[in-house]
Order: sequence, then C-alpha cells, then structure tokens
Amino acid sequence: MWAEDLGRILRSAQYRYEALHPEQHPTQHHQRKETRRKGQLSFQAYLAHRCKVIDPQHLGLHERRVYMLIKGTEQKCVGLWTADLVLTALGLTGLLGTDELPVFKNPRWRQDSYDRYMDAAGVKMLVPSPRGQIDE
Repeated sequence: MWAEDLGRILRSAQYRYEALHPEQHPTQHHQRKETRRKGQLSFQAYLAHRCKVIDPQHLGLHERRVYMLIKGTEQKCVGLWTADLVLTALGLTGLLGTDELPVFKNPRWRQDSYDRYMDAAGVKMLVPSPRGQIDE
C-alpha cells in the first residue's frame, strides 16, 4: 500500500489523540514548591507501545519508524504486516483493502516472483494478523 495513504490515516488518528489528550503543563506550583509531573505520552510513543503490546513476538515498531509512517513521505510503500500492525493498534482494522487504503503487490517484486509466491500461497492466501490469529 502507498505510504502517503497510511500516513494520512495516521495523521488523522494523531489529531484525534492530541485532542483527547491535551499536553499537560510540565510544572505545577504548590505553596512555593515546584512539583514536576511527567508529561502526556506523545502519539508516536503511544502507538509504538500499542504495537509492541499487540505484536505476538513483542517486537512492535520503534518510535522513529512510527514517525516515518505518520510523515508518509520517507518511503513510497508500506508492507502489509506493518500497516496491519499499526491499524490494529489503533482499532482501525476495517480500513485495509478499502478505497481509502488499497492493498497491492509489492512493486519491488518482479512479476514472475510474485506469480510463484501466489502459486505457493494457494488460491486463498491466509495472512496471520499481528495477534497471530488467522481468520478463515
């Protein structure tokens, strides 16, 4: 799928997250004593953590990779596993394969490699979700 399409969806989710979780002031003053509080998690940190939690191998995605996906311009395409992982982490699994987020073959593959892969996969390709479940 195109990275810019996924980036658009992730930026929309980021705006919603930031609206629901406004940045807290880093300091609060109480009776001449300054108390420091930990700030709100950034959207990148939140999404990276959610990806690690739902990934069956608990690898997830690094915050830098999440930032690249949100930006949507540092690469042309995104792999299906990565897209499925971030969309599942956000609860947006229904978007894969729709007009808003179309799925297509990897453009780096030659046609004969893709044909061999699809023949080996069979007529019905079973792709496990990031949770390790296969829906038939």
